[in-house]
Amino acid sequence: MLPKTKIIATLGPVSFDKIPDLEKEGVSIFRINGAHVNPEKGREIVGQIRSQAPSAKIMLDLAGPKIRVGKLWKEPLCLSPGARVRLVGKKEGCEGEIPIVYDHLEEELGSHHRVFLADGSIQIEILGKSEKGLEGKVIYGGYLLSRKGVNFPDIPTHLPCLTEKDKEDLEWGIQAGVDMFSLSFVRQGEDVKELKKRIQDLGGKVPVIAKLEKPQALENLSQIMAEADGVMVARGDLGIEVAYQEIGIHQRRIIQEALIHAKPVITATQLLLSMVEHPFPTRAEVTDITHAVWEGTDCLMVSDETAGGKYPKEAVRVLREVIQAAEKEEAKHHHLIPFRKTSFPILQHSVCYGAYSLAERVGAKGILASTEHGSTPRILASYRPKQPIYAFTNSISTHTLLSLCRGVHPVLLEGRNHGRAQKDEMVQYILQKGLLQKGDPVVLIGTSPFESGEKTNWMEVIFL
Repeated sequence: MLPKTKIIATLGPVSFDKIPDLEKEGVSIFRINGAHVNPEKGREIVGQIRSQAPSAKIMLDLAGPKIRVGKLWKEPLCLSPGARVRLVGKKEGCEGEIPIVYDHLEEELGSHHRVFLADGSIQIEILGKSEKGLEGKVIYGGYLLSRKGVNFPDIPTHLPCLTEKDKEDLEWGIQAGVDMFSLSFVRQGEDVKELKKRIQDLGGKVPVIAKLEKPQALENLSQIMAEADGVMVARGDLGIEVAYQEIGIHQRRIIQEALIHAKPVITATQLLLSMVEHPFPTRAEVTDITHAVWEGTDCLMVSDETAGGKYPKEAVRVLREVIQAAEKEEAKHHHLIPFRKTSFPILQHSVCYGAYSLAERVGAKGILASTEHGSTPRILASYRPKQPIYAFTNSISTHTLLSLCRGVHPVLLEGRNHGRAQKDEMVQYILQKGLLQKGDPVVLIGTSPFESGEKTNWMEVIFL
């Protein structure tokens, strides 16, 4: 039996031929990293997933405005602690220079600003400006290669939220029928709105996940939550941009904020990094995953582990087993969560909370929710009921979004039945699939009449 917490796996060279195996181990969503594929390869991967794991969802990750090192004059370039270096804002560097592909480099950086290279493994402090560029001193050294990532943790950068590459990926992604997009380096709610408008202009209607990896995103968290369909705690770049001792604090805050807004939240990066090279995880990794589950994350995502590691299938299996153990322990201490304030209408939220508490008190075996836009099952899921939530909808985009929500099993209906016919259809589906047994108590929740367009306003207990 699969865990309530969903598993997302990034595909790469080592896993393109292991899609069915990864799905069998518990993956329900496959991620394609737009930074590493061209349109032709991207379409090919989508086709592979559709043919080998037709029930899985596909997330296309838009790389965003990542600042990178340009072409170095020497490779690898050895940077020793204490060495003096010169940074220049161009695509290719001459001898003695480190080129940074960012037009505003010399304009925005100044004395005492830090520059992190290669995922933060190399750190440089800016000493000042000269006619030839920015003069700096290496604080932590290492070997630098061209195209490595660059971070400026002390300043906000002035970059568009979508690059030309992102726009190209967006177009082929919609044409290929990917299920959702994740947007890198989101800084404000307007970034999400811009992406959603482009998707709409291209004829698409799919969820957008905002990746939170910049200090500005943390400052604008509430407005991003309001605009995005879901969020990702992207701990890679976030761990470079903020103080390392605060990463866990920010992760906890983001998850709590997502629960308040009833938006799915994904926790990502280095969950099982040791399994890129080794068949077993470290104790710290297992503990990290356990606490992410207990904090309330909806999904956990592996990247390098399944895209380029030696043990992609084993990594997913370990992730699933740790999640299952964490959920089992959590269930032993299950208790009714108090009613909380949210941005949802009070009637809808109250009915959802009533269904959640009713299911707990009567010992329901499941909650059956009828929904058009997905807010009802999302509110229910935010309280983390011990019962599975079966969410019935005739909207493909809603079905996709709910596939990210912890403990929610979305069901796509073909028709638009109302009233008693709709209830009968939900019950019939549950029994035919063997999800619950005849005579089991369940809580039904939805809108009556369904076609009225009103928010959730009814619930009842029935025996199947």
